[in-house]
Amino acid sequence: MSLKILIQGRLYVTSRRMCFHSYFNDKTIFGKETIFSIPFSNISHIQKKSNVFVPNSISVQTKEGKEIFITSFMYRDQAFDLIQKQLSSVNGRSADSRTNSGDQMNLGVND
Repeated sequence: MSLKILIQGRLYVTSRRMCFHSYFNDKTIFGKETIFSIPFSNISHIQKKSNVFVPNSISVQTKEGKEIFITSFMYRDQAFDLIQKQLSSVNGRSADSRTNSGDQMNLGVND
């Protein structure tokens, strides 16, 4: 059985990468920090997601096929727009690469 829990933390968006930091972890909750960093050049797809359990999240798909859900945003749309803008800048694409009214962006893994 695999149990996923929400980990409170902060998402940082720089000109070259997305980073997440939390003082908690998904195994023991306390004791070890959770830190990850994803270069924008390694992201193939982002999409806004919503469902009953996670009403405001962003799905990030890496070029290696790993999917990461970032959830419980206070300002999800603004965070998505910022990530999308940075992805476009790093990958040399315009923001017009968006589809579905800006709800997702596919950067093309085989480019």
